Amino acid sequence: MNRKKIRKAVAVILAAVMVLMFNGCAMIMDITTSVKKNGSGEITFTIGFDEDLWTMVTSEGVDSSMEDYEEIDYNGEKIHGISESKSFKSYEELNEIMNEGNPMQSAMSGIGETTESSDGGSLFTTFEASKKGINAVIDSKGLGFGEDMESMREAGVVFKFPLNFTFEDEVIEANGKISEDKHTVTYDLLSDKEISIKLKNQNPLLIIAAIIVAVAIIAVFVISGRKKKASAENASAENATAENAAIEGEATGEEAAGEETAEGEEADTGAQLQENTEAAEVPVGETYAETEEAVKKTEEAVKKTEEAVKETEEA
Repeated sequence: MNRKKIRKAVAVILAAVMVLMFNGCAMIMDITTSVKKNGSGEITFTIGFDEDLWTMVTSEGVDSSMEDYEEIDYNGEKIHGISESKSFKSYEELNEIMNEGNPMQSAMSGIGETTESSDGGSLFTTFEASKKGINAVIDSKGLGFGEDMESMREAGVVFKFPLNFTFEDEVIEANGKISEDKHTVTYDLLSDKEISIKLKNQNPLLIIAAIIVAVAIIAVFVISGRKKKASAENASAENATAENAAIEGEATGEEAAGEETAEGEEADTGAQLQENTEAAEVPVGETYAETEEAVKKTEEAVKKTEEAVKETEEA
């Protein structure tokens, strides 16, 4: 459908305006641009009339310019119109379509024609799309209705002319109406002038880089943790070695002390034995009674000596 057909449809409405009042009846013109992460996408243009307006403009039969109009489900509402799309492969191609002609005509042509509107202008004064977002200025004169729109308004026609941009990336900021899922921004072709949309950059390379950095940071913490653990284990081992050395030293000291004690005890035992032996010696010429007492003392001394030796062995 080209511009002539659109103008013809408007002319049909204007002819009906002369005899009818279209209170609350709606004319729809929707331009929706869907953009993927790689910059490719599709522009879909829809033009149509709601049920009431369609009934009025076709009361005397369907005009030849509307013979290809069909029933369309438009956001849950049944309208009569036509919807066509034009694809693009990159941001550059999208910018070319929007800047060099009228996207409405380009979409409806089906073959990418960019014929200017009857008012001699494009729908956008400037249009620049990139992975960062979109910045543009709308020129409503590019719709090509001129004073005809005012006449239809006075007759009670309601205009629904949304301009939608839907992205795979998330919208983080926009001066239009942002959808709840943050992937679509909507403007009004008749009242809005400037478009400013900022997208959340989902560049896979940046995501991979972020993952690498995160892994590197984790690796640093793991290595650092292992070093700290190794240092702690070494310190524990050194402490254990020192404690063992101290224990061994104490044991050695105790053994030495034990040996000295034993030696001392042995010396004491020897001295005691010598003392007892000396005490047991019987002088020549003493009486029998005195000799018997001396033998008894000697036996007691031997017994004490044996007990001393036994205690030394147990120690």
